[in-house]
Amino acid sequence: MESLFDKDIIFIYFYLNNTCMHISINLKTLPFILTVFFSTLCQAQKKVSSLLNPLSELDSFLEDKEVKSRKIHMPQESGSIIYQFTSPMDSSLSKERIYRAALNWYYKNFPYGHSMLIQSDLREGQILARGEFQFPYSTLTEDLKMKIQYMIQISIRYGKYRIRFYDIEPQDQVLEENEYGKTYSHFEPRSLWIMYEQYQETTHPPSFMQEKIEGIHTYFQNLIQSFTKSMHSWTHSPVKQGF
Repeated sequence: MESLFDKDIIFIYFYLNNTCMHISINLKTLPFILTVFFSTLCQAQKKVSSLLNPLSELDSFLEDKEVKSRKIHMPQESGSIIYQFTSPMDSSLSKERIYRAALNWYYKNFPYGHSMLIQSDLREGQILARGEFQFPYSTLTEDLKMKIQYMIQISIRYGKYRIRFYDIEPQDQVLEENEYGKTYSHFEPRSLWIMYEQYQETTHPPSFMQEKIEGIHTYFQNLIQSFTKSMHSWTHSPVKQGF
């Protein structure tokens, strides 16, 4: 094999099966050709590496796409998930005024059909109710809903209040087909504690698991924020009629 130089062109001559062959390469395009060659070589090496070590390739993908989600930490108490908040109030405010403010928040945020008021007692300074809400989530094959039932407890004392959400029971929507081929759905109870343990033990939670935990956590955080904001607004505003 030999090469001849002619200005910007290289002619390479070689023999293949006793036949003389030649290739002409323009020197101006040589850097581009080399770049394409080495780029193709690197991609080929990556593919071979992914075939030999698929888990390493998966971890790399998760890191590059930032699929790793920030883990959510739910508040735990005696083996249960309980959301609660306690706040001091101005000692000059009457127990009745604080109670009325809390009751107003309840009626405003839980219209008829979305909860059941179990107890409303000014003397005891307690509001007890059962709430319910739903939110959507998606699996790889279906768009489903999760229903959450829970207890609400608001305790009023002189100079402070506490709001508490407990007995939180998630229910998964299940789609089934009857004997006539018609799809119907129902809800099956789940243990939030077990759900949360599985979530914490999973290094890379599936998106539907993340959606469930995040949906529950965000809902109760928003309720507490709404309650504290409403209490501050009502107890620091001029006395309304009936207070």
